[in-house]
Amino acid sequence: MEDNELWARHLLVLAYELIIAIYVMLQSLPRNLLLTPTLLIFFLAIVKYEERSYKRASTS
Repeated sequence: MEDNELWARHLLVLAYELIIAIYVMLQSLPRNLLLTPTLLIFFLAIVKYEERSYKRASTS
Protein backbone atom coordinates (compact mmCIF):
# COMPACT_ATOMS: atom_id res chain seq x y z
CA MET A 1 0.00 0.00 0.00
CA GLU A 2 1.42 3.35 -1.01
CA ASP A 3 1.82 6.24 1.39
CA ASN A 4 -0.58 8.49 -0.54
CA GLU A 5 -3.36 5.92 0.01
CA LEU A 6 -3.03 6.36 3.76
CA TRP A 7 -4.10 10.02 3.84
CA ALA A 8 -7.13 9.28 6.05
CA ARG A 9 -4.83 7.68 8.61
CA HIS A 10 -2.64 10.78 8.54
CA LEU A 11 -5.67 12.96 9.29
CA LEU A 12 -6.55 10.72 12.23
CA VAL A 13 -2.98 11.01 13.54
CA LEU A 14 -3.23 14.80 13.13
CA ALA A 15 -6.42 14.90 15.20
CA TYR A 16 -4.85 12.76 17.93
CA GLU A 17 -1.70 14.88 18.05
CA LEU A 18 -3.77 18.08 18.15
CA ILE A 19 -5.68 16.84 21.18
CA ILE A 20 -2.46 15.96 22.99
CA ALA A 21 -0.78 19.26 22.05
CA ILE A 22 -3.78 21.34 23.15
CA TYR A 23 -3.86 19.48 26.46
CA VAL A 24 -0.17 20.15 27.07
CA MET A 25 -0.54 23.83 26.12
CA LEU A 26 -3.49 24.25 28.47
CA GLN A 27 -1.51 22.67 31.31
CA SER A 28 1.35 25.14 30.78
CA LEU A 29 -0.85 28.21 30.34
CA PRO A 30 -0.59 29.81 33.80
CA ARG A 31 3.21 29.94 33.66
CA ASN A 32 3.78 30.11 29.90
CA LEU A 33 5.70 33.32 29.22
CA LEU A 34 6.09 32.50 25.53
CA LEU A 35 2.41 32.13 24.65
CA THR A 36 2.55 34.10 21.39
CA PRO A 37 5.46 32.18 19.82
CA THR A 38 3.96 28.92 21.06
CA LEU A 39 0.64 29.63 19.35
CA LEU A 40 2.38 30.75 16.15
CA ILE A 41 4.47 27.59 15.89
CA PHE A 42 1.44 25.47 16.81
CA PHE A 43 -0.65 27.04 14.04
CA LEU A 44 2.13 26.71 11.45
CA ALA A 45 2.66 23.05 12.34
CA ILE A 46 -1.05 22.35 11.87
CA VAL A 47 -1.03 24.05 8.46
CA LYS A 48 2.08 22.12 7.37
CA TYR A 49 0.69 18.76 8.47
CA GLU A 50 -2.70 19.45 6.86
CA GLU A 51 -1.03 20.52 3.62
CA ARG A 52 0.93 17.28 3.54
CA SER A 53 -2.25 15.24 4.12
CA TYR A 54 -4.09 17.17 1.41
CA LYS A 55 -1.33 16.47 -1.11
CA ARG A 56 -1.50 12.77 -0.29
CA ALA A 57 -5.27 12.75 -0.70
CA SER A 58 -5.17 14.61 -4.00
CA THR A 59 -2.62 12.25 -5.55
CA SER A 60 -4.64 9.12 -4.84
